Amino acid sequence: MTPADSSELSKREVNKRANYEKLLYAAKVAFLDQGYEGATIRDIIRKSGLASGTFYNYFPDKESIFRAIVDEYLFNLSQELKKARQKADCLHAYIEPTFRIFFTHIAENSDLYRLGRRNESALSSFYNSSLMEIIWQELIVDIEDAVKNNIIPRIDPQLLAASFIGLGHELARLLINQSDRSPEEMAKFASKMFIGGLAYYQSEQSGSHKTHPVSH
Repeated sequence: MTPADSSELSKREVNKRANYEKLLYAAKVAFLDQGYEGATIRDIIRKSGLASGTFYNYFPDKESIFRAIVDEYLFNLSQELKKARQKADCLHAYIEPTFRIFFTHIAENSDLYRLGRRNESALSSFYNSSLMEIIWQELIVDIEDAVKNNIIPRIDPQLLAASFIGLGHELARLLINQSDRSPEEMAKFASKMFIGGLAYYQSEQSGSHKTHPVSH
């Protein structure tokens, strides 16, 4: 392959990625404006400014582009969460970064969060789960590992994961709907609630007033 061929190939790859991003953005706008059921492929194509044939070069149908939007977001979020939790060596280092990363992602991607909230029925049919449950489904495995490593007190992982889901869901809703809220505020509040609750739970289980260490 000559340098000219390589340069041409590089340009094509750049154009392909640009078209892909245009289609994803147009689909997000369409799904937010009209909902998954109301939006059509024609709406997405019109909003993207691309030819109809270009859409089908990337996606076979409406479902596939919807899934691509959600999958990309969830993959990036889950990777960052997993990395932070795996580095944790105490309860506080496990809980606080989990909430901070999550709420920061919500604030920075509020359109995606609204997309998920508006299209819960589509998400449920594609993933057999709601948006919040998809985000946290890896959490159960991580909790089990944290319990084994004595970072989290012995507790039912499903109950703890469900608690994360519920608290995260409601605080995320406030974060999006109330402009005076911040990810840092939400993360601090959620962390204190969780760490205090776990300490009390451990104390109740052991029949003493000892609490699980939350920091070094």
